[in-house]
Amino acid sequence: MGNIIIYLCLLKALSRPAPSPVPRSGKEGLAMNCYLCGIILPNNSILWAESVNREFVRGYTIDGETEEKIYQDLPLCMIRSSQLYIKKFKGIYDYSFRNGLNFIIKDITYYIDFKIFIVRRIHNFNQKPFNKHPLQSKKRTEILKILLEQYASRNSEFNVVSLMVHIHSSKYFNHPDKDAATSLLKLYLESFVESGEIIKTQGINYKLTGKAIVTLEAYENAEEKHAENIRLQKVITFATIVIMFLAAIQADLIKMPIIIDLTGWWKS
Repeated sequence: MGNIIIYLCLLKALSRPAPSPVPRSGKEGLAMNCYLCGIILPNNSILWAESVNREFVRGYTIDGETEEKIYQDLPLCMIRSSQLYIKKFKGIYDYSFRNGLNFIIKDITYYIDFKIFIVRRIHNFNQKPFNKHPLQSKKRTEILKILLEQYASRNSEFNVVSLMVHIHSSKYFNHPDKDAATSLLKLYLESFVESGEIIKTQGINYKLTGKAIVTLEAYENAEEKHAENIRLQKVITFATIVIMFLAAIQADLIKMPIIIDLTGWWKS
């Protein structure tokens, strides 16, 4: 019975294999309806399944050093339901199943499709008011603050997309102005690369440098000094007006009205 469940699960999942990489945005992402299917082996590596018959699963593992695909056949009788790793991609959403029985109950009965349908409806309802407002661009100092808050403590890498999600949330993916906003943010990141606050790593990723903290502190000190100068100018202006006003009164240029006349008080 266990082998039949595993066979049916693999057969269903492999009927719609996921491409590599799986698109997670745009029209291609919305069109996704596929599965990523694997077997968790005793050494915790994963055999990525490509085909199945009544006796064997044909798939490959990835060599940790060379990253080459190592193909092998795994007998169905050696696979337990808990070893199945199946991930469904439906539009821009995805769902991982814990085991074969979980996959049978929630996928073959279309429970997951219905759940994703409801989530998508709620998402679209919340997306409409978000799309009515333009994506507000951040200033250079604000972007640097976000970078330090999100990535400095873990010293982790980031890219334009992950930073856009931190700034605008995942709703940004479906905003009509996302391309223009993304291009502008990329220009900011390139300017940080040129001035040394971040560096490029592999591919499209970036990483913070120690100069980012120095630059931000310089920005904040300059802003505090500017704010203090404005406060000082206001105080000086107010004091000047008061002094000029008092001087005008002494020179009888301004006559102050008598609020209470006390000249006859002693006679009473």
